[in-house]
Amino acid sequence: MDLAVFALYVAAPMLALAGIVFVFGLRRSTGQPFLSDYLAFLTLSGLWGFVLWTFPGLLRLLAAETASPRGLSAVISTTKWVGFPFHLLQLYFLILTLAGILGRAVSRGFKRVYFSVSALLVLALFAVLGLHLRGTNRFLFPEMHRWVTDFYLAFQAAVYVWGLVRAAKLADRTLKKTAGAFSGLYLAAFGAYYFLSNFDIVSRAGAGILFSAVHLPALVFLFFDLRRRSFAPPGPVPQGASLDEFCARFGLSPREKDIVRRLLEGQPNRQMEKELFLSLQTIKNYVSRIYKKIGVRNRLELMGLFRKLSA
Repeated sequence: MDLAVFALYVAAPMLALAGIVFVFGLRRSTGQPFLSDYLAFLTLSGLWGFVLWTFPGLLRLLAAETASPRGLSAVISTTKWVGFPFHLLQLYFLILTLAGILGRAVSRGFKRVYFSVSALLVLALFAVLGLHLRGTNRFLFPEMHRWVTDFYLAFQAAVYVWGLVRAAKLADRTLKKTAGAFSGLYLAAFGAYYFLSNFDIVSRAGAGILFSAVHLPALVFLFFDLRRRSFAPPGPVPQGASLDEFCARFGLSPREKDIVRRLLEGQPNRQMEKELFLSLQTIKNYVSRIYKKIGVRNRLELMGLFRKLSA
């Protein structure tokens, strides 16, 4: 067995796992809701990288040592061909992530349309796959698989472009920088990956490393950007007249006032859940209701408005 190639195959999922752990820690330290969607996106991406590159690659290395059973090639091909549902879920959580960074809510109507169209595409793909496996049509499935793969790649690139366009229209400079850089870094890394993967010098093991490394530029940027902002004013927010006037101005209840104070102090939702003895969903409902009453979209805007009105 080629130990260098084996190491590359193992390193790819390890790199993906490191990114997932990294974002998990960033979510806990900053309390940003969109990081939960980003974590789901990275988890699906890492899982698919394992299914597409590492698992088939290790099977190939094993087959080089022993006689390969006929079913081995079928297993390897299947791991490659049935990945479209992964792609659709990845895109969904990517859209939620970008919408969260932009401070926008994804409507229920969009979600219904997205999952309805996704279900139809998956059913069509598996129907054609069934014909292929039965030997009814040996050419239709590879053609359709190529088509849906191109569709996925174009759609993913379009999501990054959408993030750049929406970021350019934001009035908030901080959000504009975060959303624009995040989308731009992903678009550049995405293009570089598919450019480099066309070269013969990049082995399947090397392609797995590149697939995992696509996320690194955006991950590093988010770390420094979110840590620098810290999402909290220096020191605790006073509970005196300024906070009272601010909450009375928007008709907030005593419970909502308490949550506003905690939001301004930078407390993550998990901490509020423990200290207030409320479920996480209840905390999220309170936060959403508070944002709606005040007319802001996220914690950063809440802090900015509080400072402006309290000055």
